Amino acid sequence: MKLEIIVKDWPRYGGSEAGWPYWRIARHLSRSDATIKRCWQEWVNHGRTQCQEGSGRLRETTEREDRAMVRVALTAPDASLSSIVRATSASVTARTIHRRLTERGLRSPRPLRRLSLTSVQRQARLQWYRAHSHGDVTEWNRIVFSVESLFELSPDDQRRRVWRRPGQRCDTNLTVFRQTVRQPGVMVWSAILFHSRTPLVVIRRNLTAQQYVDEVLRPVVLPFISRHHGLIFQQNNARPHTAHVSTACRTLPWPTRSPDLSPIEHVWSIMGSALHPARDVDDLMRQLDTIWHDITDIRNLYQSKPSRITACIRARGGQMRY
Repeated sequence: MKLEIIVKDWPRYGGSEAGWPYWRIARHLSRSDATIKRCWQEWVNHGRTQCQEGSGRLRETTEREDRAMVRVALTAPDASLSSIVRATSASVTARTIHRRLTERGLRSPRPLRRLSLTSVQRQARLQWYRAHSHGDVTEWNRIVFSVESLFELSPDDQRRRVWRRPGQRCDTNLTVFRQTVRQPGVMVWSAILFHSRTPLVVIRRNLTAQQYVDEVLRPVVLPFISRHHGLIFQQNNARPHTAHVSTACRTLPWPTRSPDLSPIEHVWSIMGSALHPARDVDDLMRQLDTIWHDITDIRNLYQSKPSRITACIRARGGQMRY
């Protein structure tokens, strides 16, 4: 914070003696009491409104060393701080390396996880989006997107973080214990339309083509589509979906390994984030039903079609930010 900001505004507060006390000025400017007092004393004693040239602690690294750290981090994005220390000539701690990289706008978040794509799959995705890029949003709104998803009682949430002090890494209360066996949960199927949605369908065992027809297509999908004119049904290329017995309605051709092209995948993500720890499978299902009926973002997801098309074309059929 520059000293002249305080000195310039000091008459407004009447000074610390005749008007506001230090602490009140500090709250008003969102600064500490000590900062306000130190700035005022610099002005009174020395007439300074700027920090002295060369004041402050000397940097432990040179500009050249800072550039070397950034170069190593950009060349090997998965490099640890200790490996960056070893790769540079600077005799500093990993914490200093972290500060230098942060100053240059670099962070170290968890990497994005996506399905790998072959060149053929990338080309198929690109062709699919180009083929559907000429229609308007109204045409996109006639597509019924569907998919299954598994929700577990104790999911391995990779997004979870904890606040802790140094030395608390192994604290039991701050540890997430990884399960070595499959956890109880529920597999559900559902579909969305721009202005509607189907109920959740519980899949109680490994899904087969005949089960898909008997429990999903005939009782749910076909009646749902018959109530709305001109709809197209989307399903992924899982074996139960592509079996001959399950092709009972007009479907949308779909490129393989492309969950990011479907807006319903984001609905599952929203639901997973809204879940609270469940006591049992019945409690989990009650939560899913409530969250499913309360979701209000479906229309916004449909309206993201133009930006999805642009992102896919820019990525040449590769992974997008969606």
